[in-house]
Amino acid sequence: MAVDRVKKVGFFLVFYGLVILLMITGTSYAQKQTKTLTILYTNNINSEIDPCPT
Repeated sequence: MAVDRVKKVGFFLVFYGLVILLMITGTSYAQKQTKTLTILYTNNINSEIDPCPT
């Protein structure tokens, strides 16, 4: 009976150790935010790019 208890405790210790190891090594890093560039322009007939009036 005592041997069964030792086996159970040993199994759970190994199981929890593997779970903690998996949690540490398996964490994914957050993705970096993408950089955006917004260009505001007016549609000139000569295809010139002018800033929008504000």
